[in-house]
Amino acid sequence: MTDVLDYMGASVSTTTSRDLIVYSAEILREHVDKMVMLLAETIQQCKFDAKEIEEQISTLEYDYEVH
Repeated sequence: MTDVLDYMGASVSTTTSRDLIVYSAEILREHVDKMVMLLAETIQQCKFDAKEIEEQISTLEYDYEVH
């Protein structure tokens, strides 16, 4: 996906919190349809890596203990 985003000149960012996930993209108008399709695919067909999930759980547990 990175190659496609580079080709389109896209800048994509994500933000997460306990309650939400935000995807945002800056892209040329001519590539908006493709960008919407890529974001939709990312949301609808996401794959979670077990290691990444464990890392997030550890981070959340730490944050909970600290605050």
